[in-house]
Amino acid sequence: MTSGIRARLRGGHSKGSMSGSNVEETSEQTRGRETEPTARGRGRKDKSRDALANMEARLAKVELAMADTREGLDLIEQGMEKGLEDLGEQIQDLRERVLVSHVQPVSHEKFMSFQGKVLSMLASMESRIETLATRMESRDQEVR
Repeated sequence: MTSGIRARLRGGHSKGSMSGSNVEETSEQTRGRETEPTARGRGRKDKSRDALANMEARLAKVELAMADTREGLDLIEQGMEKGLEDLGEQIQDLRERVLVSHVQPVSHEKFMSFQGKVLSMLASMESRIETLATRMESRDQEVR
C-alpha cells in the first residue's frame, strides 16, 4: 500500500487529481506504471472502513456480552448471599432443636452436686498446673 502512495507522490499528482479515475489511470499507464495502486488504494479505503465497521460491531457484541456476564455474576452473588443467609438460619434452627431435645429438667440437688464436682475438678487441675509451672521454672533455672 505504501509503494502505491509513494508512486503517486513521485508522479506529481495533487490531492485533487487522486479523485479522478480514468485520467489518473491513463497517465500512470503512459509513464509505465501499473494502474493497480490507484484502484487498489480506493478499494483499501473501502476495505479499511469495512474492517473498522466490523471491529466496531465486534466491540459492541463484546460489550453486550460483558454486560450480560456482569448481570449474571450479580445474580450469582445475590443467590450466594441469600443461600448463606438461609444456611445460617437453618444452622440456628438445628442448633436450637438439638439444645431443646437434649435439655432435661434437673433437680436443684443434682445441679448443686454436679457443680461441686466441676469445681473440685477445676481446683485439682489448677493445683496440677501450678505444680507443672513450678517444675518448669526450676528446670529453666538449671539450664541457665
